[in-house]
Amino acid sequence: MRAIAAANPKSFTHLLLLITLATLGLTAQQAWTQGSVPSGYRFVQFDAPGSGTVPYSGTEAVSINSRGATTGYVVDNSYGTHGFVRNPDGTVVVFDPPGADPVIGGTYPVGINGRGVIAGGFGDSYAVYHGFLRNPDGTFTVFDAPGVSPGVGNYLGTQPQSINARGEIAGIYEGADFVGHGFLRAPDGKITVFDDPAEGVGSYQGTWAYGINDKGEISGAVTDPAGGSHGFVRSAKGDYTDFDFPGETSTAFNSALINNQGVTAGYYATPTGFVAGYERSAEGLVTTFVPAVSAGATAVWTFGLAADGTTLGRVVDANSVGHAFIRSPGGKTVVFDVSKPVSNPNGWGSELWGKNEEGVIVGQFIDAGFVDHSFLLIHNSGCRPVKSCRSEKTE
Repeated sequence: MRAIAAANPKSFTHLLLLITLATLGLTAQQAWTQGSVPSGYRFVQFDAPGSGTVPYSGTEAVSINSRGATTGYVVDNSYGTHGFVRNPDGTVVVFDPPGADPVIGGTYPVGINGRGVIAGGFGDSYAVYHGFLRNPDGTFTVFDAPGVSPGVGNYLGTQPQSINARGEIAGIYEGADFVGHGFLRAPDGKITVFDDPAEGVGSYQGTWAYGINDKGEISGAVTDPAGGSHGFVRSAKGDYTDFDFPGETSTAFNSALINNQGVTAGYYATPTGFVAGYERSAEGLVTTFVPAVSAGATAVWTFGLAADGTTLGRVVDANSVGHAFIRSPGGKTVVFDVSKPVSNPNGWGSELWGKNEEGVIVGQFIDAGFVDHSFLLIHNSGCRPVKSCRSEKTE
């Protein structure tokens, strides 16, 4: 459960203080009874070829498109990391872009659009990251944001974060100065770099672009000169709207995804170190949330934002166990586990990463041996296109 995506908490080095809801005064959302896979859904587990069986290896799906194709990465028994795409018929193709070093750098897809184009990043043998685009026919385009001088061995460089239906890719690039910048890659290959006017230019400051919708609006975080983090939305014309969270003037960090309605969602760190989820309407109203769990929540990681405003992710409890959650636009939340919960120092467990237009949900979980597996949740009422659901068999 690791990725180069800066919006993934596994890439953060911040020390998070584990504290209770009562200390924070945050209100937990009313939830259904915590339990196993929600009724009405069919559970389909899958593992990519070559998926490891040693601790902290396995298959980790992170995105699903409208046709039911999923992408993510697979860690083998040698801890080499490769990309994969799982087609709607269940076949899985494992891949590495040209120049990728699976062990030193790894391959990390971040999204797949409706045409089956995959965007992501990979590290080479010098620990420098590059962006890639994989076409449905298996051909690759490798690219770097202009002006990047990441140095050798720093695990810096070009890091795509999201792809939209038109094939536009938004992401981050970092040079050896450790300052973040946003970039937008057009379908014709032209790359535009951008910086929020509010950004600082010190180490670990800058502009961090995480999401892009089909209108070309980009969401992310901006770190100011004092080190405080804020959310932002960049319009297709290049105008910025920065925002903060209720009761906060800045945070330690935050993420920001965006859908076609202009809704943004993600997570943010409170001044005490607690991580909460949030959703921001297109009009700018921010609602924070903490799904209720029986042992008490200590962190909320929002990984997915669906077209209908549903948010998905993982809530970690006081026993250091992660549980999957689905939160509807109205706030109703279901928390569940797809396998027996396993306590671990990272708070991993069951988590959800996406929901497509047909209601199919993609996620991942760890087993008792700390091995990752991926899964789909398919509603029993069926969905379209037919092939993306009816071809699936419970594994």
